[in-house]
Order: sequence, then C-alpha cells, then structure tokens
Amino acid sequence: MNINKVSKQIAVFALGFTGFFFLLGIVGKSDYNEEVIYNMTETAYNVIVDSLGEGCSDTQIVKTYLSNKDYYDSLNW
Repeated sequence: MNINKVSKQIAVFALGFTGFFFLLGIVGKSDYNEEVIYNMTETAYNVIVDSLGEGCSDTQIVKTYLSNKDYYDSLNW
C-alpha cells in the first residue's frame, strides 16, 4: 500500500467533507433569509428596500430588519 496514495485519498475526502458542510451552510443561510423575508410585513420590506436601495441583497434586508425588528413590525400603513 502506497502512503502517498492513501494521503491523497484522505486529503480529497477531507476536502470533500468540508466542501459539503460549507454548501449546507450556504443553503441554510439562504433558506433562513427567505423565511424571515416571507414573514415580515410588506410595508417593512418596502421601507427597508427603499432605505438600502434596489440592489440590496436578502442578507442585508434580513440584517436591517432584525436589527430593529420592533420598529419595522410596528409599521402598518
């Protein structure tokens, strides 16, 4: 049995394993952002997007909303 071959296999496995969990984290974050945005009021969403600008990301919207959730939840126009 060649040690170099085993070392390469272990390295590839470890890299694949790490990559798999990295992708799970990205998917989980995306799902979380979608759920928060889905559950916020339309008024809160519009006020946040207006303040951040049209090119803002879902992550920016969620961070802004959660940083002052009580305020945005109280907006009912």
